[in-house]
Amino acid sequence: MEEKIKRPPSVRIAQILLMANVVILLLYTSLRLIPLLSSSKFPWLIALFVLINLTLVVIYLAAYSGVSSRRIYGRWLAVILFSLNCAYSVYAFARIAIDETYQSKLMSRTTAVAFGSIVISLMLFLVCRLAFGSAANAFFAKPTPDE
Repeated sequence: MEEKIKRPPSVRIAQILLMANVVILLLYTSLRLIPLLSSSKFPWLIALFVLINLTLVVIYLAAYSGVSSRRIYGRWLAVILFSLNCAYSVYAFARIAIDETYQSKLMSRTTAVAFGSIVISLMLFLVCRLAFGSAANAFFAKPTPDE
């Protein structure tokens, strides 16, 4: 009798974050599309914006389905996507730290950078656990036929 390995927490968190990214991208696209359609100066630019965002949604959904079905491509696609998210976050928070004109009613620059560094550290930890963790390795390993 074959016993399936339980889904590790890093894989569950990765699946939740992948779907959260899909929802955020869809909301962002729809909220940005409404004002763009009213000022239709460049319809090709609007089409390009929608095409890029929907392509990203499809890539995130492919990663989610790959992780859900224990496929290797899903695991590494999720690692690549989370790594790109981390790189963009580092860029965004570094820009906040350097920019003198940054003003927020919610938090100061120091608080924003501290919060950002915590989030980025947690994302990098998730990437390392998903890419190199022994539980993730066992979860994504192909079953060997026993004779």
